[in-house]
Amino acid sequence: MTMNALDKSAAAAARECDGLPEPASHTPGPWRVSDSNGHGDLFIAAEGDRNALVLALMLSPLPSENSYGCVRANANLIASAPALLEACRRAFDCLCRLEVDGTQDDIDALDAAIAQATGE
Repeated sequence: MTMNALDKSAAAAARECDGLPEPASHTPGPWRVSDSNGHGDLFIAAEGDRNALVLALMLSPLPSENSYGCVRANANLIASAPALLEACRRAFDCLCRLEVDGTQDDIDALDAAIAQATGE
């Protein structure tokens, strides 16, 4: 079941600075990017034990330096997701406690990013 934009807006308004939702049930970080096969393909895995869980495989569409750079940049962004989500949660909490005029747009942006990352 997906929420429409009005439902999402209402959920965000109800949650405004009243506390963050429970952490998402995603694979905990940190995640890392590794070369998978030497052909420009990369995989993103959860760090931890030797049997790391592979979360995503990034395939290089063309065997060129430019495509590898783009695939690497996308993989790095995906691998940073747990850390970025945690930073957003902390910034949201901090902004809510500051109660400084002019921060509502920032609070709303963080709230939207957290909702997107957690599938709300």
